[in-house]
Amino acid sequence: MGELISPLFISRMERKYKVEPEEVPALLDALAAKMQRSEYITGRPVVHIATLYFDTPEFHFAKKASCDGVVSIKLRAKDYSYRVNRLVETSDFCWIEIKSRNGIATEKWRFPLGKGLVKGLFFDEDLKDPVAECAKENGADAVQALSNYERFRSHLREFRIAPSTVVTYSRHVFTLEEWDLRLTVDCNVRYFQAPTNPYSGNRAITAEQLGKPTSCENSAILETKSGNGLPGWLWQMLKSCRSAQEYSKFVSSSKPLMRKMNSQ
Repeated sequence: MGELISPLFISRMERKYKVEPEEVPALLDALAAKMQRSEYITGRPVVHIATLYFDTPEFHFAKKASCDGVVSIKLRAKDYSYRVNRLVETSDFCWIEIKSRNGIATEKWRFPLGKGLVKGLFFDEDLKDPVAECAKENGADAVQALSNYERFRSHLREFRIAPSTVVTYSRHVFTLEEWDLRLTVDCNVRYFQAPTNPYSGNRAITAEQLGKPTSCENSAILETKSGNGLPGWLWQMLKSCRSAQEYSKFVSSSKPLMRKMNSQ
């Protein structure tokens, strides 16, 4: 299964809200009446995502991301899958990403990489050829993918980075083309300590294989992602949601591990 190719560089404004679980069904219906459901595979409105975050042993990036008013960087891999008749459908590659945040302004550089090669990132292996090949195979710009790979590699050379945490969740996606708007609703958000080699013997990272979560998020997370503002009707709808601009999956997944480190 291939993933829908999207731009390798994305710049936009992101706003976050928390939604109580019992309010999610009505919210999804209301959004579906106003927006287009985004489905890579028709008839499968829910995509299951595992985000693998990378950090230093001292949680350099998580600590910086937890400070208000500071430009933060997240290094991560995103794995997309679907559940079909209790089976997991996934692709052979994941997205390696650098995401920069300054308030609600975000920038993201990404490139596709075969899952079996992810561990090679942390041994400074030269993966230029596999990155270019994976980009071409999936319709992405190989030159841009290689530029983003070198940007990611520069962080690896500056810091001693390894898999740190994993966040799993189920995502509903809506779009509104005339507003250049993408809206996501993430449910069943769970946090885990990352395995040393997450793809060892596995084609997908799933909550079932990760064991007991270190923590969970009780609320669903709604995010708006747009470069052109939001329509008035959506602002009205969002008034019933709780603003959560300070919320970060990365920071929330890292906190239990940071507390454990500080207690030792």
